[in-house]
Amino acid sequence: MAIQVQGKVHSGYLELTLKGEFDVALVPDTADRILEFCGQHQKVHVLVDVFGLHGNPRFMERFTLATVFTAKYLKARMSKEVPSCLFAVVGSHPLVDLKKFEETVAKNRGTPVKTFTDMKEALMWLGVE
Repeated sequence: MAIQVQGKVHSGYLELTLKGEFDVALVPDTADRILEFCGQHQKVHVLVDVFGLHGNPRFMERFTLATVFTAKYLKARMSKEVPSCLFAVVGSHPLVDLKKFEETVAKNRGTPVKTFTDMKEALMWLGVE
């Protein structure tokens, strides 16, 4: 079953809401849909709300999530399909790793991202609150 990705355009940012059950096999398709929204709306600030996504990814699944998304994001950037985005991912533990492992992996590979468990903090970090 696919992860649902819903988009809402605000004046200063794009809000993407993910719902469903986390499955590492769904990461490539979900990443494609996230980047499709980014390309359609050309917003630089992107809030990814994963409060409606459930699961407890294992260590290597977190690594796969970060590396697959980053590879797809950088490819879309190089081909000018998406702008240079700033991603704030907000959700609850255990889906969002409190040690920020996937954030570190993604950042080290070139994706500007930060993870949060508080919506207000995520919006403040994006500079859109």
